[in-house]
Amino acid sequence: MPLDEEIEEGEAGHIAAHEQIHDHLNEWLGEVPSNFLKPAGGTVTGVLTLADGSPAASEAHVATELEAYLPVTGGTLEGTLTLAANATTGLQPVTYQQWQAALAATVTTFHSPNASTAATANVTKSGEQTINGVLTNDSRIVLTAQTDATENGVWVTADGAWARASDFDAAAELTKGNAIYVEDGTQAGIWVTNKTVSAVGTDDVGWAYAGSNAGYTPGGADVAVADGGTGASTAADARTNLGLGSIATQAASAVTITGGSVTGITDIAVADGGTGASTAADARTNLDVDQAGTAATLLATHTGDTSDAHDASAISILDTGGYFAGTDVEAALQALGAASGGSSITYTYETQAGTSFTISKDITTCSSTSTVIATLPSATTWAGKRLMVYKSGSGGSVAIRRAGSDLIMGSSSDLVIYVQNEIVELVSVGTNWLVI
Repeated sequence: MPLDEEIEEGEAGHIAAHEQIHDHLNEWLGEVPSNFLKPAGGTVTGVLTLADGSPAASEAHVATELEAYLPVTGGTLEGTLTLAANATTGLQPVTYQQWQAALAATVTTFHSPNASTAATANVTKSGEQTINGVLTNDSRIVLTAQTDATENGVWVTADGAWARASDFDAAAELTKGNAIYVEDGTQAGIWVTNKTVSAVGTDDVGWAYAGSNAGYTPGGADVAVADGGTGASTAADARTNLGLGSIATQAASAVTITGGSVTGITDIAVADGGTGASTAADARTNLDVDQAGTAATLLATHTGDTSDAHDASAISILDTGGYFAGTDVEAALQALGAASGGSSITYTYETQAGTSFTISKDITTCSSTSTVIATLPSATTWAGKRLMVYKSGSGGSVAIRRAGSDLIMGSSSDLVIYVQNEIVELVSVGTNWLVI
């Protein structure tokens, strides 16, 4: 066979084989949807280009990339995000939305009104008292840590025994899932019951602190002054709105009140350092103070007094010339008598002719011409009194002697009068005689 005929016969056979393979491939591909690529086994090498022209990535490749990155800024994460537990504490972190959802699922009833504070230690359920820094006054208090856990719950304080709040006095209201908001104290915020209660007073009542939840506003908007509130959320603004100024921040010694009057103050008794009166006249009466302003009136008051009437009184009397200070009413009145026109004062007196005696009168005349010893009375007995010794005798001397341990001008020696008609005047100041 010529060579060219052999070539033609070979090409025809190759073409026939190719057409047969093509027919079988079309028959097989006809069973597979055109939008699926189903490789079974084998390995695809090189770059697989998708229909949109972007390179394809395997699942393993995507997982590797995601392990290295999770910082997402903006955008939206769809599906479920699972956070890993802390390796040390074992606590599972949650999102705010998850916390809110869990709290909503736990709380069955949120009670109102709020509670003033929560007691986190055992307290006596009687009388108003300071709990967790809050002074109670018919207040709703959450007891969370009573020694007898059956006493836990919401109570209303009183001067006497407390009572459970009417919205927290049944088993269904104390069983787990009930919540209340606490306004003040170190653990203000949401408290939730967490024990099953079937019988009040028999079953333990448990409380859990759910947190402060700073986004929660107990009372909503500030209550206006016209509605009985302060119209403010701070103490300073409240004082301003109520017209209190800044007196609340001043020291007690620096407060000045201008105008107005202070009422409701009880007169301070004399025994407590006061006058027991609200008028000057009553004060003088209560303090036993003469209200006369002139020496003439004083003299009239004491007209006829003897020298013993006011001997122990220390007085200060004002006359037209100024103050007269004395230790004896009669001396003052005597000095003022001429100017006031008052009556004369009566004094006691005696004349002694002996050579030894004890002085017992206001004025003593010694008539002996011999040496005389005149002993003074006790300075203590005569405290505040004056006396005079007059030597009328022409001879001898008069030795004025102290009594006991008394002193004369601070000395234990006798005071001697040698000259006839000489007068010595002395005044007692307790344990000492002074020469005037």
